[in-house]
Amino acid sequence: MKFMDEEKNQQSADALSEKRKTALLRYLAVLFVVAFLFVAVSLAIQMHNSQATISELNKNSSSALANAEQLQEQNRLLQDESREQRETIQQQQDQLEALQSELETLRSEQQAAETQEEEQNQALNEAETALIGTKKAYDALLTALDCETREGNVTYTRAMETVEANRQYLSESALAVYESLLNE
Repeated sequence: MKFMDEEKNQQSADALSEKRKTALLRYLAVLFVVAFLFVAVSLAIQMHNSQATISELNKNSSSALANAEQLQEQNRLLQDESREQRETIQQQQDQLEALQSELETLRSEQQAAETQEEEQNQALNEAETALIGTKKAYDALLTALDCETREGNVTYTRAMETVEANRQYLSESALAVYESLLNE
C-alpha cells in the first residue's frame, strides 16, 4: 500500500505538476500579452510624439525657408541699393574732378588775366607818363620859342630846364628846334 500511496502521490504530483505547468504557461502567456500591449502602447505613444516632432520640424523648416527667402530678398535689395550708391558716388567723384579741373583752368585764366591787367596797367602808366612828359616838353618848348628875350629871362630858363628833363619824349624835328634854341 505504501507503494500505491506513493504511486498515487506520484500521479497526483504529476497531475499537479501538469496543472502547474499549464497555469505557469498561462501566466507567462498573460505576461507576454501584457508586455506586448505595453510595448504596442509605448510604440503608439512614441509614434504620436514622433509625428508631433516631425510636424513641428516641418513648420520650423518652412518658417526657416521663408525667413531665408526673405533674407535673400533683403540681401538683393541691399546689393542693388549699394550698387546704385556706388554709381552715384562715382558720378559725383567724376563731377568733382571735372569741377576741380574747371576751377584750376579758371584760376590759371584768372592769374593770366591778372598778369595781363598788371602789364596793361604798367603800359598805361608808362604811356600816361610819356604823354604827360611829351605835353610838358612841347608846352615848355613852345613857351621857350615865344620868349623874345632869352638871357636872364626866368620863364625861358625854366622852360628850357623842363624841355631838357623831358627831351626823350621829343620827336626829331622838335629836338632840332631845341638844339637850335640852345645854340643861340
